[in-house]
Amino acid sequence: MEHSQIIDKIEEIIEDVQTGIMTTIDHEEKNSSKWMVPVLLKYPTTAIYCFSHPHCEKQRHIAAQNKVEWMIRTEDRSQIVKIEGTAAVNDNPDIKAEMLERIGGDIATFFKDDTIVEEPVVIETTIETVKYYKPTDGIVETVIFSQTQQPTV
Repeated sequence: MEHSQIIDKIEEIIEDVQTGIMTTIDHEEKNSSKWMVPVLLKYPTTAIYCFSHPHCEKQRHIAAQNKVEWMIRTEDRSQIVKIEGTAAVNDNPDIKAEMLERIGGDIATFFKDDTIVEEPVVIETTIETVKYYKPTDGIVETVIFSQTQQPTV
């Protein structure tokens, strides 16, 4: 599968379910998984973005070990993508605005904790490897991205 085809598949699956599981590595070197609302944006390079609390555990994990994984599947479980990449906080206001537009603009829906007074931050995952699964057809495909192969719009 070509890079552009796998990006189209990721976009299609995210649009279908609008949720995914993001896994970080905690301070004990154990996986820590959380349900997130991923957004695929294609500029300046293609990456997965999500909102997060400004000082949450997930950010501490990423600061210590920036390798993350995403697992996203269609509602009917016919297609699954596992995305490995490198995560970092992105403070670009244009990206935050685009994300708000894509998820409907009501960020309060995702953050019910009234004690959080700071604005949420954006976590950007640079895609390094994608595994695409279509279990009913026995299909497993791996697409590897390098820094020079990152698709741009």
